[in-house]
Amino acid sequence: MLRARATKRIGVICCFGFLVIFGCGGGGGANAPSPVQTNTPTLSASSAGGTFDDAQQVTLNSNAPIYFTLDGSQPTNESQRYNQALTLVDDTVLRAVAISASGQSSQILTLNFTIDIPPPTISASSNGGSFDAAQTLTLTASTGAIIYLTTDGTEPDANASQYTEALTLVADVTVKAVAIDSYGQFSDVLTLDFAIDIPPPTIAISADGGIFNEAQIVSLSTTDNAVVYFTIDGSDPTQASTEYVEPLTLSTDTTLSAIAIDEFGGSSEILRASYVFDFAAPADFSLAAASTVISASNAAAFPMTIVNGELDSNYRIEIDDATADTDTVVLTGQVIDGASQSITANLSGLVDGNISAVLTLIDAMGNVSAPYTLALTKAQEMVDARVSGSVNISSGTQIDSDVNEASVANTANNDFASAQDIFSPGLLGGYVNGPSAGPSGNLFSDGDEDYFRVSLSAGEKILMTIAESDADLDIELYDASQALVDDSLGTGNTEMLTAPSGGDFYIRVFPFSGASNYVLSLSTAALSGSAQATDAGWSSFDEFYTDHAVVTLGAKATGAMSVLASSMHVLAGQQGSAPMLMAFNGVGARTSTIAAVNPSLAMQRAGLAVNTARKSKQETLWAIKALNRKAGIALAEPNFLRQPLATPDDRLYADQWHYPQVQLPQAWDVTTGDSSVVVAVIDSGILRNHPDFAGQLVAGADLISDSNNAGDGDGVDSNPEDVGDSDLGDGSSSFHGTHVAGTVAAATNNQIGVAGVAWRSRVMPIRTLGRYGGSSYDLIQSIRFAAGLTNASGLLPSRPADVINMSLGGGGFSQSEANAVAAARDAGVVVVAAAGNSGSNQLEYPASYDGVISVAATNQSNALSSYSNFGSQVDVAAPGGDMGEDADADGFPDGVLSTIGSDREATLTYGYRQYEGTSMAAPHVAGVVALMKAVYPSLTPAEFEQVLEDGRITDDLGDTGRDDRFGHGLINAYKAVMTAQQLANGTLQPLPPQLRWSPTGLNFGVTNTQITFTLRNAGGGDLMINSVTSDASWLSVTAQTVNAAGLGTYLASADRADLVEGNYVAAIDLTSSAGSVQINANLRVSSTAFSPSAGVLFALLTDPETGETVVQQRLASPQEGRYTLNFESVAPGSYSLVVGSDMDNDNFICDAGEACGAYPTLNDEQTIAITEDAAFGLDISFDQSRFLNESANTSGSNPQRLQGYRYKNSNKIAR
Repeated sequence: MLRARATKRIGVICCFGFLVIFGCGGGGGANAPSPVQTNTPTLSASSAGGTFDDAQQVTLNSNAPIYFTLDGSQPTNESQRYNQALTLVDDTVLRAVAISASGQSSQILTLNFTIDIPPPTISASSNGGSFDAAQTLTLTASTGAIIYLTTDGTEPDANASQYTEALTLVADVTVKAVAIDSYGQFSDVLTLDFAIDIPPPTIAISADGGIFNEAQIVSLSTTDNAVVYFTIDGSDPTQASTEYVEPLTLSTDTTLSAIAIDEFGGSSEILRASYVFDFAAPADFSLAAASTVISASNAAAFPMTIVNGELDSNYRIEIDDATADTDTVVLTGQVIDGASQSITANLSGLVDGNISAVLTLIDAMGNVSAPYTLALTKAQEMVDARVSGSVNISSGTQIDSDVNEASVANTANNDFASAQDIFSPGLLGGYVNGPSAGPSGNLFSDGDEDYFRVSLSAGEKILMTIAESDADLDIELYDASQALVDDSLGTGNTEMLTAPSGGDFYIRVFPFSGASNYVLSLSTAALSGSAQATDAGWSSFDEFYTDHAVVTLGAKATGAMSVLASSMHVLAGQQGSAPMLMAFNGVGARTSTIAAVNPSLAMQRAGLAVNTARKSKQETLWAIKALNRKAGIALAEPNFLRQPLATPDDRLYADQWHYPQVQLPQAWDVTTGDSSVVVAVIDSGILRNHPDFAGQLVAGADLISDSNNAGDGDGVDSNPEDVGDSDLGDGSSSFHGTHVAGTVAAATNNQIGVAGVAWRSRVMPIRTLGRYGGSSYDLIQSIRFAAGLTNASGLLPSRPADVINMSLGGGGFSQSEANAVAAARDAGVVVVAAAGNSGSNQLEYPASYDGVISVAATNQSNALSSYSNFGSQVDVAAPGGDMGEDADADGFPDGVLSTIGSDREATLTYGYRQYEGTSMAAPHVAGVVALMKAVYPSLTPAEFEQVLEDGRITDDLGDTGRDDRFGHGLINAYKAVMTAQQLANGTLQPLPPQLRWSPTGLNFGVTNTQITFTLRNAGGGDLMINSVTSDASWLSVTAQTVNAAGLGTYLASADRADLVEGNYVAAIDLTSSAGSVQINANLRVSSTAFSPSAGVLFALLTDPETGETVVQQRLASPQEGRYTLNFESVAPGSYSLVVGSDMDNDNFICDAGEACGAYPTLNDEQTIAITEDAAFGLDISFDQSRFLNESANTSGSNPQRLQGYRYKNSNKIAR
């Protein structure tokens, strides 16, 4: 019989329990001596041998030691010694001998055993096969045998898995098993094939997804022995997800994903269902009309537009007049264009007068909106109306007496003899050009330069802002003897001069190349921050090496070097990308380089008193500027002498009057913010490459869902870059969000630009406003994104914002928006929003939602700005500016200065501009909250609201305590951070009274006679004003609106009648229960009579839809800072009102550097309806936008110049 064996068996087992025992021999020999035998030993065995079918145990007996062999060989005393019974399991020849101590041997005993043990057997409970359920497999072996098995198809042996219990089979498998008995014998291998296909579990849901206006209870079920796991964030569920144990109640937008997994690991397909809940009626829609006047020409088919109507909702418009005799016109239909759906109505049957059009939307869920009312006027028989009003300019506004405007009779001011008298402080608009440069006009052929005569105090600044980026204007300052005392010959958007002493001076403005409008700001204030405001304002009074230039070559470097070889030589460095130090080959090389750009410069300077050394330095700078225009030269600069200097502050910080207004400098002594504190600016996006945002931003998002509105071609994504909106209408975009973000946290102490309120904190830019504004839906997603909550975009910030700023809003309550605000507040985010710019107590949202800090706007005198909303929902006030004022007489309108860009030309340029509005006020408050969070990271929205209501972080303005104009008062950054510090330490204490006044100084300049100032208690407790007096006979003070404590508004009046020419300084002495202080006052008397003027202006009524001018008036003679509007015959209709100058005569007003204003403000232009005589007032100022040399896109060598935005047609001028 053939047997399977693991190894060859040894035929004897000396002890029970295993197959082979070695060393069975033991006693005997030297180790076990026995008595000496004299007789022949005897030897016997318990068995005589034979044939057997099981193991045999053989016992040997003798009176002497026994030795044996099992292989048939002759036994000797060297063989294995017998010491216990032998177990034989295989064919064996046993031979044994007994040997006595004396060496006598017994007969050799030979026994033959033939042993044939049957191998083990194995059996199974199943023979295998195909099954649709799990199988239990039991294996059985003959007694004493052990089963070993494999399930991977390999042959089993003693190293395979030992079978110990029944197997549960759930998938296709081949089981191979073998039994091995105690003798090492193998059974035949048992092979079983199982094909098992268990159906996966199924999963069912009780309620399919959809849109609902009530909560949904959702049950999930599955097959037996399976468990359901689910997610509600749209992610794929796994066994690590939440286990379903009971029905789910859903009431917010949810994507439910579920999977069933059985006990064998089988899984169902993932079940998904989306539930959208629409509890709110349609909101944030409006009904608009191109004209709000129904006339004979449009009554039969009056066009209207539903704006931002909820898609697929049904609309109902009821249009009726004021009488009961006519039928209401009713229009119904479905909204199929959510952005803008046009509707036409026949309104011929209505009578003249006031008409109301009431729009109601009903969404697909049956939610009915609040009605939206559009006020119309029917005027079929109405005659043309008269539009009047005033255009206001600040008291320091002045105009160059010779500009390019063709309708102006110029007075030349082209040399010292004809220098135009101007005054400081003030703001002057002007224009110069090289011969045949710029638009055709008064000055085109011969070119122009301007001379001005002015009295200045020591240290007084003259800042020139240059309008056109492709022009290069320079400025010089001469003393009364016509000797040059300062110049600014840079290449950028601004130039700066400083009066070295007090006295009379001449200012010379001239073009190095091109033509441009410009604005001069003359200020007695120490505008140290404005020096070289945004660019390298080179001056010959700087320390640098004459005739040297640091030159970096660009493309076409080889050609450039061959050209330069005739006029320059290399002093250090070599051709390549690194800068080289080069020098001009003498005076002739220097002047010829200049002449290539400005051939008339030498002739223009022929009569000027400039010494040789100064002339050489000026020519070095002009030659370097000329080098920058050569092909192949990437950059050329002076070789400056450098000395160790302290790090300067931001260049334009001194122009940010609004920061001292809220005690920011004192607050910065405590904290300047922290990089862990993030302020989300939900707005128009960001210009992330603006130099004042370097290191200031964290990742944001573009959440504008309408790609057409987004303007970037892709809609929602992770890039919040502002692509522009052309909202300023002058060919440039507002970059509103960039301006707001700069106020929050512009980089500070970086030697350029402006400072931010919380400049060590970070901004999260979120783009919500696009080309046409923003939608409620996008705002909701933006709020949720900022707070780190799930939103439709699927995007989340790496960490939520601590503060949200929303300088945006509009009419119409939205419960969904309110819910989003509440969710953000519940997540610990302080939410701040602008109150609105309609100058009314109308509720605007999101500012008026519960939980939002609503911010009104103040001017530099701490009065409520004329445009600012007010009312019961206003919480706090902050500086928003007033472009029609210059309260501190620094030569700048009192706007809020911050970061912007200009896309007026093909290349995007970064810079700074003043805006006004509650949009500018809100980020002051958001920044202060960020400062508080830096000191006290645990600050909650409730805690902030409490200290605000307690008056701990504001200065009370208006009526004592909270009022509807200023809320709880003007935000005070210092009080806020001190309060936060006390909250953090648990030591909140009452604040002592602190007397504050604004503006901080009174400058009457040359023309002002009255200035308003405000006294307030910036601390806690009670403060009493004891006296307010002047120390000069020409200065008097009267109380205007003050409370019982003497706090409030005062009027300072200057009597110039008996004053002779000169400068006057006085002080207003204030005594109070908190101590005594002085307010300094300055006044200048000139022998020249001055009155403010912006020159010739053009007032335009334009079509709001097309932007085309409908009628225009020329304004030329201001009286006491006011131009008079008088449009005699204006057809009833809707218009936009804009006023501006055209100094460069390009037939466009409001170019860069020109005077410009709109109703009610330039950056918040609104449509006006003319149905009867009406009057309007607006402010204008010269555009002083300041830009950096660097642009966002330097590609393209010939950018297309885009001119102003209001077309001027001489045929439409009303003179």
